Amino acid sequence: MVLYSTYFLSFLIPVFCLGLCVYGIMQLIKLLREVRIINSMMLKTLLKICEKEGIEIDIIKIQKEVEDSL
Repeated sequence: MVLYSTYFLSFLIPVFCLGLCVYGIMQLIKLLREVRIINSMMLKTLLKICEKEGIEIDIIKIQKEVEDSL
């Protein structure tokens, strides 16, 4: 009986750790999605503020420069 419970416990610990890791990865994916949404909203706000101030920002040019640097 003791041997069976030890075997079951040794099986249960890695399963619990795997479940914990999967849960952590899911939370990170959720956080990354939220950060991407916040960054998008912030960029739109900055573009509107710059447009009101008369500052012209060429997003396509900036995107090409970033892609070229990668």
